[in-house]
Amino acid sequence: MNLQPLRIEAGWTVKYNQLYEIDPVVGFEDYFDGSSLLILENYSRLKFIDVEWRPERDLNGEYQVRVLNFIENFNQKNNEFDIDPNWENPFLTFTTKSRIELVEKLEELMRILPAYKDPRITSKKGIVSEPSETYRLRLKDCGISNEFVALPLLGHR
Repeated sequence: MNLQPLRIEAGWTVKYNQLYEIDPVVGFEDYFDGSSLLILENYSRLKFIDVEWRPERDLNGEYQVRVLNFIENFNQKNNEFDIDPNWENPFLTFTTKSRIELVEKLEELMRILPAYKDPRITSKKGIVSEPSETYRLRLKDCGISNEFVALPLLGHR
């Protein structure tokens, strides 16, 4: 059985590929097994695409696509950036039973997905400014109010 042909856009890397050119039919359940069928990454856009078949080995299942943003954090131990997919907050999800529709959607996503802009307040790339980020999150959750404005700055008295 052949792998499913895909037009891979510049900047995307195929990290894992077990997506075959076959539709779910009796006798081919093994092609719809495993937690991921395809993983695509784009570090310049900070995007991660994961394709699964759920439920596994169930020919009545569907393809599930999750597009995740990569979160950059500076690792002081090795003086490098750790880039991890944000599984808790998917950027986009998509499901389909059709392999052809899946291929069309994947090729479209690779063309149009915007670069991720980290909303966190950082002092340097990948290093979160804790006082400022605390205020940003509080504003996001509670909005601006007279009580919020009257709060002293963290670390300043």
